[in-house]
Amino acid sequence: MYTFTRQSYLSGHEVRHDRLLITAARHETYSALFELDTIISSYRQALPPELAGREIEALIDHRHRSPADHLGLPDALSDLKRAVCGLTLGHPIALTTALIMNAAQQMSPEVWQTLRP
Repeated sequence: MYTFTRQSYLSGHEVRHDRLLITAARHETYSALFELDTIISSYRQALPPELAGREIEALIDHRHRSPADHLGLPDALSDLKRAVCGLTLGHPIALTTALIMNAAQQMSPEVWQTLRP
C-alpha cells in the first residue's frame, strides 16, 4: 500500500510544487512479517520488567495489525510505543532497546529507580 502527497518547497526565491512524498507499507500483519515471539523474548531479556511489560503489551496489541494501518496518519509513528515504532521502521532490537532505556533515564530519578532491575 502507498500514499503520495504533493509538497511545496522553496528553491531559491521560487516556490515549487513538483515534489512528491511517497510513503509505502506492507499490508500483511506484524505477526506474518516478523517473528514476534522471538522479538518479545528479546525485549523481556534486555529491559527492566516495567519497561519491557509496556513495550511487549504494545507488540502483542499490534500482532494482528498491519504496518499499513499507520500509513498516511500525521503522527502515526510518534504515537506508537518505541518497540512497535522500531519494528515498523526496521530498526534492530538493540537500537530500539537503547532508545527505550535512554527515554526512561530522562524520567525523574525516583521513577527511574523503580524501573531498574
